[in-house]
Amino acid sequence: MWNSEQGLASDTVQLLVTLVERRERANLVIQCENWWNLAQQFATRSPPLNFLSSLVQRTLMKALVLGGFAQMDTETKQQYWTEVLQPLQQRFLWVINWENFQQMCQQEEVKQEISAALEARCGLAEATHIDNVAILFNCLMDFLTNCIGLMEVFKHTPETVNLTMEVFVEVARKQICYLGESKEKNLYEACLTLLQVYSNNNLGRQRVDVTAEEEQYQDLLLIMELLTNLLSKEFTDFSDTDEVLRGLEPGQAELGMTSVSSEVCQLCLEALTPLAEQCAKAQDTDSPLFLATRHFLKLVFDTLVLQKHNTDDDSSRKIREYSESVETLLSSQQVPFIYRRLADAFNQLTASSTPPTLDRKQKMAFLKSLEEFMANVGGLLCVK
Repeated sequence: MWNSEQGLASDTVQLLVTLVERRERANLVIQCENWWNLAQQFATRSPPLNFLSSLVQRTLMKALVLGGFAQMDTETKQQYWTEVLQPLQQRFLWVINWENFQQMCQQEEVKQEISAALEARCGLAEATHIDNVAILFNCLMDFLTNCIGLMEVFKHTPETVNLTMEVFVEVARKQICYLGESKEKNLYEACLTLLQVYSNNNLGRQRVDVTAEEEQYQDLLLIMELLTNLLSKEFTDFSDTDEVLRGLEPGQAELGMTSVSSEVCQLCLEALTPLAEQCAKAQDTDSPLFLATRHFLKLVFDTLVLQKHNTDDDSSRKIREYSESVETLLSSQQVPFIYRRLADAFNQLTASSTPPTLDRKQKMAFLKSLEEFMANVGGLLCVK
């Protein structure tokens, strides 16, 4: 696999994944001496493997991890993990514990070492399935704890910050569905710490160029994806959700919902949906969660009602306490006919949604009412 043939390299490592993702095939693959040599060379970042693209290295790590769950005796399996995982961990700790690491962190070779370590952990997370999650989670949690500090050291290096967050996203996406309450809480707390560090490093940061390349908003996209994954299970404790929202910052979420791509907008809404549902269930109007999510009330209302929008992106959006926005909108209408039609439409929209139970049946009923509402009044509201 040569650096000049990245397409071939990508196809090759994907073939390796296919060979080892089924245990009966993996049992044959790990008997090959070349497989063990490949694992050793990758773990020690020996050339030419260290020159491969980041995506190829990530996929190769996934293949090597899947191969480790083939049928082996205890001693052989321990040897395999020692040769594959231990050098990666030792190399990462060796780099970040340099006495002058913060002074050297912007050197290209140092950034390459850190990027390789992060890409490898993404590959490690991607290899997760129900039979190996216990082993991989423990390995990844140790790494997550150590790599949060990278957010501070590389706060002016967006590509490293984004890759660090991507590791958290992959771990949450691939593993949270398998975790018990205790381990899930450990992951939740680690992610919360990550968001706090990110928030502290971005306080007061403004992005005014809404026409800038979307890559500049990759961090926002990753945060929304992380929150969506974390909030996908009922266990999540919302007592510290004000800190989570502080981490994503209302201004950035508002920018993501109004000025970036539809993908970012959808992730913003998906991340906010469980928080809004928790507000509806708790009925605690003085909680930090309620006060934080209320910030988005008018924004969602205006985006939904006053702009053309794909209602599929908002299928689970139940707008709480939107009567003030309705009254504001109605009071601005000077034509009696438009006023009456809007008032009737709003009454019909909420008639079948009280009291809110937030179950799937009611959400689907609300979506249907919402589509009818937009068909009835969408044109009127777009007329200036």
